[in-house]
Amino acid sequence: MGRWAQRRRGGGGATHTPLVQMVSATAIGAFNIDVAYTGNITAAAFAVTAFATIPSVHQPTLIAQDGPTGLNLTFADNISAETDLEFTNGVSGVLSPDAQPIT
Repeated sequence: MGRWAQRRRGGGGATHTPLVQMVSATAIGAFNIDVAYTGNITAAAFAVTAFATIPSVHQPTLIAQDGPTGLNLTFADNISAETDLEFTNGVSGVLSPDAQPIT
């Protein structure tokens, strides 16, 4: 037997996976916004009530997949005067609340 006691250490604890977050919100005409994320997302996981424009609080009527890391939001209201897009509903792995200026 060795002179010093041997101790085995377990794993280093849980690993942290960074949350996916919005990186841009781009107006496409007066009724659509393309939203880009830092990682893969699925449109089906998002509720239309999770998004709202600022300052008028318009919510989209449709959310469509736009590539592996993007969403296309369609609005019934003209969003030309809106300044920001806010996301406030918990989707697993997605930062909430989150907001981006609409460009």
